[in-house]
Amino acid sequence: MSKQRGHMPYCRTCGPLGPAMRTTPAFDVVETHRRSYPHHQTSVIPTKTSVIPTKTSIIVKGTSK
Repeated sequence: MSKQRGHMPYCRTCGPLGPAMRTTPAFDVVETHRRSYPHHQTSVIPTKTSVIPTKTSIIVKGTSK
């Protein structure tokens, strides 16, 4: 019996497109979103290794990067 990993459908413009789910439904959600919004960049991220990008600023020695 293999472990099932969850996958998070994600859009760089809109953010997460739903909860973590199996691979095939995640790709279906991404494909539907891509057809509705053709200029958005979408992906499916494995949840065990995913880091969802957030808007943060890093300050190093008093300067922001």
